[in-house]
Amino acid sequence: MVTHLIYYTDTVRFYRRHAREIDAMLTELLDDCSGTVTDLFREWDTSDPLARDTHNQNLLAWFGFEETARRVYERAASA
Repeated sequence: MVTHLIYYTDTVRFYRRHAREIDAMLTELLDDCSGTVTDLFREWDTSDPLARDTHNQNLLAWFGFEETARRVYERAASA
C-alpha cells in the first residue's frame, strides 16, 4: 500500500525531507511515555544514536509515516 517507501533510498529520503517533523513527533512521544528510543524500537542501532546511518533513519521514516497515519485516523474518527 505504501509504494513510495519500499527501499532504504526511499525511506532515507523521506526521513531527511521530514526530519524536523519526525523528530518532533518522536520527542513528544518519548516525553509522554517517559521512555527511550530503544524502548520504542527494538532494532535501534545504539552505535548510531543520532540516526546518521540508514538503518535508524529507516526506522524513523516508518515511525513518522505510521504516527501521522494514526493521528489522521484519530482526527477523522473523532469528527
